[in-house]
Amino acid sequence: ESIYGKYRLGPGVSDRGFAKFAVGVQLLGTVFQDRWGVEYHLYLGNGRSADPGGRDDNANKAVGARLVLLPPVQQLSFGVSIYADRNGRSFNTRQRAFGFDTQWDHGGLHVESEVLLLALEQTDDTGTPEGLFDHGTGTYLLAGYTLFDRLMPFGRVEYIDIKYGEEPS
Repeated sequence: ESIYGKYRLGPGVSDRGFAKFAVGVQLLGTVFQDRWGVEYHLYLGNGRSADPGGRDDNANKAVGARLVLLPPVQQLSFGVSIYADRNGRSFNTRQRAFGFDTQWDHGGLHVESEVLLLALEQTDDTGTPEGLFDHGTGTYLLAGYTLFDRLMPFGRVEYIDIKYGEEPS
């Protein structure tokens, strides 16, 4: 819920802070220098429309980027992601997301964490975008251990904080 949950975006409208899926083009790859690596993903998506499973019926394209740093420490990574679009399912409001994450695996131990910072454009009671933004934070920490190469008991703690209707500070 803290990362992929739905938030109030306008009168009678709830949606994710960013699209979970996109149809478009993506440039991706990995670059290594000595024992360090960087994965990159740059993409342009068709954007969210009132008919998400249908044809591309809007000019609101989604843009995003993701970089993952792969240090020489085996099974450790640090990522950063950005995403922006106008949500055609929510009065064409502007939405932006910035996130960062880390993962570490050692033997059977797996630890991961992600933080998401959202900016969701506010609407008035009729659904007209106002140019002001609600701001939110979502984060989680997960730790688990693999047993018998099949089972992973895990614990997860999440935190969500959305500031609706407040002026940015």
